[in-house]
Amino acid sequence: MTLSPSRNPSIFSRNSSILKTLLGLAAFLLCASLAFSQTFTTLKNLHGSTGTYPAGSLAQTRSGDLCGRTSEKGANGYGTLFCINPGGTFVGILNLTSTFEQPALGPDGALYGVNSAPPNGSVYRLASDGTIATLHAFSGTDGSLPTGVLVLGLDGNLYGVTQNGGTTNQGTIFKIALDGTFATLYSFGGTGPSAYPSGLTLGLDGNFYGTTDNGETGDVYGTVFRISPGGKLTTLYKFTDYPEYPTESGLTLGNDGDFYGTTAFGGINNSGSIYQITPTGSFSTFYSFTGPDGATAYTAPVIGNDGNFYGVTYGGGTLGGYGTIYRLTPTGVLITLHSFAGTDGGNPYGLTQHTNGAFYGTTAVGGLYGGDSGTIYSLASDLPPFVSLLPKFGRAGGNVEFLGQGFTGTTGVLFNGIAATSFHVVSDTFMTAVVPTGATTGPVTVTTPSGTLTSNVNFIVR
Repeated sequence: MTLSPSRNPSIFSRNSSILKTLLGLAAFLLCASLAFSQTFTTLKNLHGSTGTYPAGSLAQTRSGDLCGRTSEKGANGYGTLFCINPGGTFVGILNLTSTFEQPALGPDGALYGVNSAPPNGSVYRLASDGTIATLHAFSGTDGSLPTGVLVLGLDGNLYGVTQNGGTTNQGTIFKIALDGTFATLYSFGGTGPSAYPSGLTLGLDGNFYGTTDNGETGDVYGTVFRISPGGKLTTLYKFTDYPEYPTESGLTLGNDGDFYGTTAFGGINNSGSIYQITPTGSFSTFYSFTGPDGATAYTAPVIGNDGNFYGVTYGGGTLGGYGTIYRLTPTGVLITLHSFAGTDGGNPYGLTQHTNGAFYGTTAVGGLYGGDSGTIYSLASDLPPFVSLLPKFGRAGGNVEFLGQGFTGTTGVLFNGIAATSFHVVSDTFMTAVVPTGATTGPVTVTTPSGTLTSNVNFIVR
């Protein structure tokens, strides 16, 4: 994507064989973790003109670039929206006139997000030529101070949250079409326990799942909820321990259909935790950070194309408490991939896996310019390239977009083994295909001149 300058931008004791088997599995996983190779690279040291103090994950575009936002400095003091290619070269920097949240790629190739422009904030659309359009300006009664990343629903609309506004000024959930048609689905407050939502995640059932970072009553310190596209909200879990409350990053949908989120504090060591919750509300602590392996995980992990979780912690580590990058297996074995030292950045927030297999992220502070400048970095690993799908759900006859690389000369697309009779290569990094009749839920593969690319998640045929 290219941006041009713009003006507004206990069975063990009874069965020793089981114990031996599990110990062997643990040893195998440990060896596999140690064998994992990676190369950390600081791609950019941020400073005044580029914007500083970045936050949030990066969004991959149809052109293969990664776009994000900074929250300070830049020409107007409100930070920038930027795009950078995988090699580390800026391809566009847009100076902002209000505080923007990180964007998400829409089904039309544009980037969509929210900002807190006075008095109540708005929803914006960023076109590929760098122009920004306001799709909806919040009035307060329909929401105020939108936050988080917009999520694409099965109906093609975008869904999001506001932390304030609505009938009791405790936040809302809304949907908005690409043409700006807007509807408030739910206002927090009243008789419910939830207040002040933080982002949404689409579940396999087509409902949305999210968290609130507070509650209306004194014994509730946040919740996990489910809401239907029609606006029916169900509270799945209430956090009643003050140190262990959900962070504002929301949830990640796992390959098992459960959701994973983080707490900045609490856990066994009071260094934060990763929790697991089913779509019906069964809750468990999946992993507790120790400090040296990370602490204060403000953002939920992402699923790598090897099926493991990858994420960052804002603090902790072994080099001064500047944070870590970690890998966590589905069985709960964690390996620290990188501890930040400050000079290479500090306080990372958010992680994205590019379709080339490498991970990219930002740090809020540190780097060459120190202080609150921050960096953009990559973590190249031995994970292979893959294709990313938008959307990840659909029916036979529906259109699916593919992000990846090396698409030129593609000779075939399979949906869980069923060939797509219609696909179109738009560029080397972007193509589309029609879901074939008879397709079932499973991986999507693309046959290119350089080899076969497989989707990082299963495509869900509805």
